[in-house]
Amino acid sequence: MITLDITGFYYSFQVPYRNDLKTVFDLMKAAMGEKSNNGGIMTFSLEEPPKDDFLSSITVKYGPTGKPTSRQTNLDPTIPPLRPTGTYSFTDDVTKPANRISSGEPGGVPGLLTWQYYIIDKNGVLQSGAGSDRKRTIVPMKLSDKNGQRALQDGDTVVWRLVGIFGLNQFFDRNMKLLVEKSNGKPLGVKAAFEIFKAEKVDLSSVFE
Repeated sequence: MITLDITGFYYSFQVPYRNDLKTVFDLMKAAMGEKSNNGGIMTFSLEEPPKDDFLSSITVKYGPTGKPTSRQTNLDPTIPPLRPTGTYSFTDDVTKPANRISSGEPGGVPGLLTWQYYIIDKNGVLQSGAGSDRKRTIVPMKLSDKNGQRALQDGDTVVWRLVGIFGLNQFFDRNMKLLVEKSNGKPLGVKAAFEIFKAEKVDLSSVFE
């Protein structure tokens, strides 16, 4: 069995392991449009080509018969479900002010929200990434073992989280005109934004100034 969890959406989907489920993208396709263990139905979209191996958005819909649960409600059935009926969605788009987050402190460094996945094996060991320091290297979700990312295995859990990356806002704001122009009105994730910067030879030395 392979499990797909989307943190914050209380979404959990399990699919029996099979040989054609090698990448995170394969698992997402298998789960798309299917009713999850707790009643949610998930859809997703990718960034525009050529960066279409990176996630753009995740949407989960809970109908009136769905009973969203979390690890907390599973442990204590007296805790009521925390997700009412409705649609829950987030698009990774650096051009949208709504995707900015605050440090909460006066003069604190603001950040951006972006989707990031983790692969955890049946023993609870992190397996996502490539090379010797897996926690620091994120691999596009369409890649598998021959590209540096270990293929999915029986017992794995894939977890998607919204991660705050602090220190990028000022740099992105200075280059927002370029990002908006190159995005052509389509959502633009953090990874795709840096691909634009490299292609346009933008000086990246001041990213965290």
